[in-house]
Amino acid sequence: MAGVSSYRRLFRIETEVRAVMIVSSLKKLVSDPSNKGEIEALLNNADVVIGDAKFLGNKALEENTKVITSTFKKPKEQRTSSEINLLLNRFTEIVWGDGFG
Repeated sequence: MAGVSSYRRLFRIETEVRAVMIVSSLKKLVSDPSNKGEIEALLNNADVVIGDAKFLGNKALEENTKVITSTFKKPKEQRTSSEINLLLNRFTEIVWGDGFG
């Protein structure tokens, strides 16, 4: 079972790194919700976190990250800075409050 433990550790590390990138993107998007490059980076990192969260069995992280991706797949007129700020706060709470699993 040491192999599974090693994989879990690697997935947690990758999730933490990607989570930092997601937080950085969300912070930038609060002030510029239409920044295409930042949205692309956010979605790429979020897709990885969703997969990692599934592997780790962290349903809260998986579901919250799915909400983030669905928000940024909506037309830009349907996204507000306050909505992005709420996503940022909830994501931060789940990642650093609850841990990665």
